[in-house]
Amino acid sequence: MKTLHIVLREILYRLKTDYKRFADAVKNRKANTAKIKGELYSSESNSLLFQMYLHEEEDLFI
Repeated sequence: MKTLHIVLREILYRLKTDYKRFADAVKNRKANTAKIKGELYSSESNSLLFQMYLHEEEDLFI
């Protein structure tokens, strides 16, 4: 019974540490994804294609 307790305690400890590493990886991935999306949107606003679409919408309302 004592051996079982030691084994279970070790398994639970490993699961907790792995969970923390996994949660940190997910959090970092979300931050990186948000950063990449921000860079894409900022570069789109400067592109010629985006400016053409912007003028096309203005022509529809005139």
